[in-house]
Amino acid sequence: MEEQRIQIPFNNFGKSGIIGVFYKENTSPVTSGFEIVKDLVPDLDICIGYPTIRASVKEFAGFGFSRYCGWIQVVQMEFYSDANSEDPDDTYYEVDTTPAMKQKGLPFCAFGYPADFFDAPCNNYYEGAKMVWKANTFLVSMPSYINNESISFLAGFEWGFKEYRSKVKKQINITPVKNIDSEYWEKHIPLFYRDFPQWNFVK
Repeated sequence: MEEQRIQIPFNNFGKSGIIGVFYKENTSPVTSGFEIVKDLVPDLDICIGYPTIRASVKEFAGFGFSRYCGWIQVVQMEFYSDANSEDPDDTYYEVDTTPAMKQKGLPFCAFGYPADFFDAPCNNYYEGAKMVWKANTFLVSMPSYINNESISFLAGFEWGFKEYRSKVKKQINITPVKNIDSEYWEKHIPLFYRDFPQWNFVK
């Protein structure tokens, strides 16, 4: 696939900003950072052919504390025993955070002043004929006394891939990244409350 770059506007604390998203096919385990697990994963090239993505706040009118924001990602995986079918045998949703973050009850995959987002999925070990992997990635407000300790949508994008398996080879088709609106966020709010009931997710 050709590299994609998109810009997405957002507002936080009444100030305007722009997210820059850079999206491409992963062509090297080194440039995507997989060399840090070389002692755990014998074949680092398993990441090649999958998408890799980075998003960051490129412009924002505020300074200091007003730049505080986070990222929350929801991953949907559809599993198919028949590669030609449009009806999945099973569908799985999860809030995509690290085990340590989830154990601490944190739904975020990143947060900061401002936060950067990076992901590079690979090799999900599904042995069926087809898997459709889709991520909804959201820039969100961070809870504080200013916003009644709530987490809300600021901006978002969707990206992912389709993985086909046969006896001969594995084929990865990367789907284009696209801007998504708050309706996607609202659709996932029941999932957020299911997995992280201690937080205040709002529309």
